Amino acid sequence: MITVTREFADCVADVAQLLERDEIPDEALQRLTALATELVPGGTAAAVTIAMASGVLTFAASDQRLEKLHRLQFDGDGGPVVETLRHNEPRRVDDTTAERRWPAFCRAAAAAGFASCLVLPLRTDRQPAGAVALLRARAERVPRRRA
Repeated sequence: MITVTREFADCVADVAQLLERDEIPDEALQRLTALATELVPGGTAAAVTIAMASGVLTFAASDQRLEKLHRLQFDGDGGPVVETLRHNEPRRVDDTTAERRWPAFCRAAAAAGFASCLVLPLRTDRQPAGAVALLRARAERVPRRRA
């Protein structure tokens, strides 16, 4: 399970204020993805997607595996990030192997080693603004030693 800390929520709010500008520095997006993996208990990877007024999406990720998941969602028009941008509401996948929504995304996320996902909207006056996706890697099972 991914838990969002107050410190991380404050950082997200700071980045959301950057969205009021016409251009968002790539460094700010990279900083947010790095902070997400450090400040969110259970989070092992993070991505930020920003919808620009021109219709262009800007994307930054802390893990290369997220780039494929990002493309899959937007090429197929389905996934928790697309839903968050569309409705400006959080989306959550507790278990990528059991979730029935977004089957292509969940299969790909599970295959990439991710167990769960939480996507939070970056809220501003502009619609849609952006989203932060936090993913947790599947815990590796360690074989038990026999006594």
